[in-house]
Amino acid sequence: MRELAEDTLWQATVNNDRDYDGRFFYAVRTTRIVCRPSCRSKPPCRENVEYFANIEEAVQHGYRPCKRCRPDFAAPYQPEQEMVDKVCALLTKEYANPAILEELPARVGLSKFHLGRLFKAATRQTPKEFLQTIRLEKARELLAVSNLSGIQVCYEAGFNSLSDFYALFRTASGLSPREYRQASRTAAGQKTQE
Repeated sequence: MRELAEDTLWQATVNNDRDYDGRFFYAVRTTRIVCRPSCRSKPPCRENVEYFANIEEAVQHGYRPCKRCRPDFAAPYQPEQEMVDKVCALLTKEYANPAILEELPARVGLSKFHLGRLFKAATRQTPKEFLQTIRLEKARELLAVSNLSGIQVCYEAGFNSLSDFYALFRTASGLSPREYRQASRTAAGQKTQE
């Protein structure tokens, strides 16, 4: 921390700069709370801020760890990422549940809007797009290794509509499910011969 100028410390604090996490901690004299530079809490008044090289030093000076950014945790506390990971796990596990997208906000305790915004910011996909990717991958797998009909693959992979399944599959792969099955089996046969 000694190598950093106070202006640099202050800019990292007001900009919530994650690059400085672990390099220093800032404490607010009026609230007696110590935070990481990346903490999204309201920016403090500059004259009320004190800087520390580590969390232990701040605690010894009478500051308590922030409950939002959790500077007392070894790794940066990222509740948003934990939520996104939970959503990804639910969608991956329950891809065949036709109502999973409608159930999702209540199951993770967020509004549909907030969940969508948070998920898209972290993954660059909406929950629906993520789920469709999982379902398409499952459909590809079933077409390549099973003898299920196209209709059976559609419902086994979690699609609610045969027409949606065929349209999405063709858009994603450039082939119909039948063409994909034939191509994957031809490729598998060629590998076996080699």
